[in-house]
Amino acid sequence: MKGALGPLVWAQYRSFVNRLPQIWRGGGWAMVAVGILFYGLITLLSLAAGFFCAHPPSPAGLEAVLARGLLLATLYWQVIPLALSAHGVSLDLKRLRAFPIPRRSFFRLELALRSSASPEPILVLLGAAVGLSLNAELDWRAPLAMLALIVWNLLASLLARELLSRLWERTWAQLTLMFVFVSLAALPRILATFEPSPRLIQAVRFLAGIPWPWKVTAQIAAGHSTVGRWCWLLLWCAGALWLARREFYRGLDREESVARRAGRAQQTGLLDSLAELAARSLGDPLAALLEKEIRSLLRSPRFLLAFVMGFTFSIVIFVPPGVLRGNGSDTFLSRNYLAIVAIYSVLLLGQVLFWNCLGFDRAGAALYFVSPARIGTAIAAKNLAAALFLLLEISLVALVCAVLRLPLTLLACAECYAATIVLILYLLAAGNLVSVSRPWPQDPGGMLRSSTSVKMQPLLLLVFPIACIPVVLAYLARYAFQSEAALFLVLGVGAAIGVVVYRIAMESAVRTASRSRETITGMLAEASGLVS
Repeated sequence: MKGALGPLVWAQYRSFVNRLPQIWRGGGWAMVAVGILFYGLITLLSLAAGFFCAHPPSPAGLEAVLARGLLLATLYWQVIPLALSAHGVSLDLKRLRAFPIPRRSFFRLELALRSSASPEPILVLLGAAVGLSLNAELDWRAPLAMLALIVWNLLASLLARELLSRLWERTWAQLTLMFVFVSLAALPRILATFEPSPRLIQAVRFLAGIPWPWKVTAQIAAGHSTVGRWCWLLLWCAGALWLARREFYRGLDREESVARRAGRAQQTGLLDSLAELAARSLGDPLAALLEKEIRSLLRSPRFLLAFVMGFTFSIVIFVPPGVLRGNGSDTFLSRNYLAIVAIYSVLLLGQVLFWNCLGFDRAGAALYFVSPARIGTAIAAKNLAAALFLLLEISLVALVCAVLRLPLTLLACAECYAATIVLILYLLAAGNLVSVSRPWPQDPGGMLRSSTSVKMQPLLLLVFPIACIPVVLAYLARYAFQSEAALFLVLGVGAAIGVVVYRIAMESAVRTASRSRETITGMLAEASGLVS
């Protein structure tokens, strides 16, 4: 393992060092500052956990706090990377199989890199383990239980990744997993909104009685070490090891079926009919490019996940407290609930629709520069497809709100559509400039591997609030003049200015793309390395 891992780590280190000047010029300093701040807070949390474990108020208090803390750490470790589609450093097994690396080393290499998926809970748990080792009232077995829980979480994260990678190859599983992710992320909000039933309380008590790894670890770490508890903890680790190895090597031996993918691409159905209908009223080449864009997005798991989350997850997290019980108060959130959900949905879809509109094409983007159609026509088709999907998203948000009997009026719907259209104009204008100046390749089916460029995050933090200024000014005008007419008037002015900004940005993006075509195609054709 050491001989295989060393060159890979060195290659990844050199590739990162070589990219530092480009990252820094592209706004990477902002990401570095945010990273230092974030991990500085995590380090403080780790020190606090170590201090508490070294000087607990009582053994019972230590066990109670550890049981809850370890459960939260485990949920963060297993759920957050899936929800954010960020799985840290991972191996590209297809490329590595060409190297003389022993087969048995692949599993250990992948497991060694699993820690990058969620380094935050590892730091906190290691801090707690150090604090337990400094506690004079506990023996040497207490920190070992914490290390065993870290190993179990590493194995569990690897197992979850392999199972989800396999399930994601099936369309029905993609849709099912979308709703599972949404349900898990929204579970605390749902439980806080609805009154629990007696059966639910009974089920929760039954689950609480199971000797889960975090529960057993908390008991051992608090000084209640018994043979039975160690057997349970080791059994959990052994089971996770067996299942993770089994699924990992099954995935290693599994080859993609080119015939099945080609056959699926040949199928026609409702989605293809919708794409043809959307492009029928336009003339070629814009109609053909629009139809291609709609078909591609509808078959992209990455886009579908963001699209479904837009009218499900966003509704749950922003629902005003008490509204579903029928006793919601008249607050800013309840009055403008639909518009807030719509803006958040646009934010979710930004990465796949306008911030990097050439990313899904990857090397195929070179066709736009050699075909008779202008590059501006291709960008316009992508913008039109993005606008159609965003408006469809808002319509689904309104439909779900109506089904759930949330506060919804025709005036609120009109406000929502008007505000969204104004916001879309400015975001598409900014997105076109970003897409041709800082493109990066994205995998449309890469749900379990992060494909976000480090350049995108600071731009998102900067540009999105600026694009929201016309919408914010419209709502401030309504508040100041206590008039809906003032809101629509400001939105109309913002839309007129947005059209001008969009046309200027489009012309600038076309000039930049024509001038930097070699750079754009080269960046989009870049393949990921052995370690990504």
